[in-house]
Amino acid sequence: MKDKEMATKLVPSSQDEMAVVAQNVHKSFGKLHVLKGINFEVAKGKVAVVIGPSGSGKSTFLRCVNFLEEYEVGRIHVNGRLVGFREVDGRLVKEPEHALRLLRADTAMVFQRFNLFPHLTAMQNVMLGLLKTRRLNKVEATDSAAEMLCRVGLAEKLHEFPNRLSGGQQQRVAIARALAMHPKVILFDEVTSALDPELVEEVLQTIQRIAAESDITMILVTHEMQFAKDIADQVTFMDDGAVVEQGSPTEIFDYPKTERLQGYLRRFNKQRKAKI
Repeated sequence: MKDKEMATKLVPSSQDEMAVVAQNVHKSFGKLHVLKGINFEVAKGKVAVVIGPSGSGKSTFLRCVNFLEEYEVGRIHVNGRLVGFREVDGRLVKEPEHALRLLRADTAMVFQRFNLFPHLTAMQNVMLGLLKTRRLNKVEATDSAAEMLCRVGLAEKLHEFPNRLSGGQQQRVAIARALAMHPKVILFDEVTSALDPELVEEVLQTIQRIAAESDITMILVTHEMQFAKDIADQVTFMDDGAVVEQGSPTEIFDYPKTERLQGYLRRFNKQRKAKI
């Protein structure tokens, strides 16, 4: 814990306006140094997109934001609250599990592989967190789950099991599950990467509609560059565990400054032309 004690205690003066602030975040898996001093922030109600090659640490960073992975150095604040730890006599002490569950409810995550329970219907999958974490009664949880499934276009699929749903529909159930918790932040981890190409668009349209209709802060990791340009308020390019460039979609996609980002975009454009 010594490294944590040495981490900066300064929180930006704009903290009240910021939904997520990461300062000098490091994460290793054994000898593999995955995150190498990440500095990142996104204002409340904004959409931040994180791009970069596979293995650059993007998904690991998202998992640190809601403490599915424990970072070793640095600090992450979500809506002004330190993620995963509390300060006791100048030392950082890991939060108990019940506090972490509430943190993850406020910082919901939508995964690549849906993570639905196969023995539960779409409705029951969405209700589960409302009953166990938010402590709603069954009537309240049922009403909220139905409302959120309708919101993602699944009004006729409430009582279907996951194996009766397409991949795109399953991912929309996962999005409804996140929305039902009424989180302050939603993290999307390459949510279209496990889908067949013809199903990608329905999920992207759902996310765009939510971004337009709500004031939820979103952080999305994606390889869908046109989607990133269309939805993002800001874009962060990561490579080899570090933030290389951050800026507006125009700055990142039209006027990249570094050779690393220029090379990444060239490779992406070549791959897109090859598919066409």
